[in-house]
This record gives sequence, C-alpha cells and structure tokens, in this order.
Amino acid sequence: MTGLPAPELATAGDLVEFLENQHVTIRTLFDAALSPEKGIDSGSFTRLRGLLAVHETVEAMLVHPWSRGISEAGRTVANTRLAEELALTTGLEQLEAMAVGSPEFIVGLAALRSATLEHCRLDLRARVLLRAWEIPAPLAGPVSIGARAAANRGPLRT
Repeated sequence: MTGLPAPELATAGDLVEFLENQHVTIRTLFDAALSPEKGIDSGSFTRLRGLLAVHETVEAMLVHPWSRGISEAGRTVANTRLAEELALTTGLEQLEAMAVGSPEFIVGLAALRSATLEHCRLDLRARVLLRAWEIPAPLAGPVSIGARAAANRGPLRT
C-alpha cells in the first residue's frame, strides 16, 4: 500500500497548492460517495472522512494561526473558518453514527457536501493572501512532515 507522493512544501504557495488539490479530491470523493448511478459508496465515504480530518488539521495548525497573526480581519476570518469546521466536524460525527445508505445518512451526506464545498470556496479566498507568506525555516520541516502524513492518509491510499 502506497500513499501519494509526499509534497515538499517550501513556500506558502506550495502549501496553498497542496490544500487546493485536496479540495478537488474532497469534491471528487463526495461525488463518488453520493453517486446517483451507483448509490452510496462506503469506501469513498471512508476515504473522505480521513481526508477531511487531515485537511482540517493542517489548516488548524498552519493556516489559521498565520491568518490570526496578520490582522484583526485575519483573526475574524480564521475564527469564522474554525466555526464552520466545527459545524462540519459535528455533521460528520452525526453521519458516522448512522447506518451508511439509510435515508437519513443520504440526506446528511448531501447537506455535509454542500456545507463543505461552500467552506472550501471561502477558504480559497483567504488563501490568495497566504500565497505571499513565506514559511519560516523552523516551520518548513513540520509543514512538509504534516503534508507527508496527509498524503499517506489521503484518498488514493488503498
């Protein structure tokens, strides 16, 4: 079993690209998990759960602290994104308690998809500013290690 190649993240632009690629994969996994043709795909849902957990952890460890440090507006944005992430986590926990494929699960997964994709869209706006930030040398190693862990737990791991 092999994961994705571990990205080297030397700049904030590298981190942004890594997170944006995960957004694409998140959308793809939601589509696979809620396929109108195939029904509910529990494997895609399982991979989606893992990717969401890793993705939001990377944001909480790196993006939100940076955002809080740049300005009061950045603090507000970070706090807003964290509140959204808490709501998404709560929704995911509720889904995990349901029978996969039940009517309640399908409705809940569709709602989580909508909320998550809106959250990704809003994240993208904040990341435009992040691209200009250089990752300080003491953080470059941990950022790459975190990205490597995310890649190895990512959705293409079989």
